[in-house]
Amino acid sequence: YIDATAQFGTAYAYRVQALRDKAESVISEPATVTPMDTFPPAAPSGLGGVPGVGTIELVWDRNTEPDLRGYRVYRGPESGLFERLAEFVDAPAYSDRQIDAGKKYRYAVTAIDRAGNESAKSAAVEVTAP
Repeated sequence: YIDATAQFGTAYAYRVQALRDKAESVISEPATVTPMDTFPPAAPSGLGGVPGVGTIELVWDRNTEPDLRGYRVYRGPESGLFERLAEFVDAPAYSDRQIDAGKKYRYAVTAIDRAGNESAKSAAVEVTAP
């Protein structure tokens, strides 16, 4: 049985009863279930970066999940590990103004839903600061 009306975070109690040739079994003890959202959003796609005067402008395709809370932006040096740069960015765009001229940066973005589930990182993009 699939309860298509169940909602995340709401407790439900289910009981079962067997039927055979018009005979009914005893109703089972209740089984209580509280569905939880453990499903991350899709990884953002289409990440691109454009260098500007004192900034690197990032844009990506908007996620379509109805429970999307925002995005996290990650930055790393040309060959180093990513570090979180920004948290809960509302729009699919970000301006990085903490850059050094002539330095290469790599960026990736994740999506976060209202339950706190984080997607995989987007494909990385590399941009050289002007």
